[in-house]
Amino acid sequence: MKKRIRDILKKEISMKILALGTFLALVLLLLPIVRCMMFSVPWYDDFNYARFTKSFYELKGNFKGALEGVLYFTRSQWHAWQGTYTSCFFMSCMPAVWGTDKYVYGLWFVLAVLLLGIFCLTKVLLCDVLKCRDNWSCLVVQSVLAAMVVVFIHVPKEGLFWYNAAVHYTAMHGFGMLLIAGLIKLVYVKGKIKTILLIIGSLFGAVLVGGVNNVTALQVGLVILSIIG
Repeated sequence: MKKRIRDILKKEISMKILALGTFLALVLLLLPIVRCMMFSVPWYDDFNYARFTKSFYELKGNFKGALEGVLYFTRSQWHAWQGTYTSCFFMSCMPAVWGTDKYVYGLWFVLAVLLLGIFCLTKVLLCDVLKCRDNWSCLVVQSVLAAMVVVFIHVPKEGLFWYNAAVHYTAMHGFGMLLIAGLIKLVYVKGKIKTILLIIGSLFGAVLVGGVNNVTALQVGLVILSIIG
C-alpha cells in the first residue's frame, strides 16, 4: 500500500490535466454562487437609481422610453453628484425594472465582467509581458486568481448579491482591468489592423472607466501612468 502511494505521488500530472482540473474547480466554486444569486431581490438604492427608468418605461410603454429614463438619470446625476456617469448608467439599468425575476441577470452580468477582466489581464501579463507560451499554465493561473478574488471578496452581500453596489464597484473594477489589459496589449501588438482596433477599444474603455467609482478610476489612472513611465 505504501509503495502504491509513493508511486502515485511520483507520477507527473500533465499541465493540461492540471489546467482542466483547476478550471473545473473554479466552475464548481461558482455554481453555488450563481445559484444563490437567483434568490437575491432589489433593495434600497436599487429602487432609487432606477426610478426614472421605471417611470419612463411605464409612461412610454417601450424600451425607448426606458432608455430615455436611463439617459435622463445619468445626465442629471453627472451634473449633481460625483460625475460617475458610467456607474449611474448601469445602476439605472437595474434589471428588476422589467420584473423582479429579471434581477438576477444583473448579478450574473457583474460576475461575468469581473471574471472576464481577471482572465484577460492575467493572460496579457503572462503571455505578452512575461512571454509564457504555455496556454495551459496560463489557464491554471487565471483560474486560481479568479477563485481567490471571488472567495476573498471583502463583503460578498454587497460585492456580488446587491446589484446597485456590485455594479458600481465590482463590475466597474472588471472594466478597469479590461482597459489595463488592452493598454498593455497595445504595447506588444503587431499589425496595423490589430493596433487600430486596440486603440479604438482602448479609447472607448478610457471613456467608460472615466465614469466609474472614484477609487477604481484613480487606481487605473495610476497604472496607466506606470505603463507610460
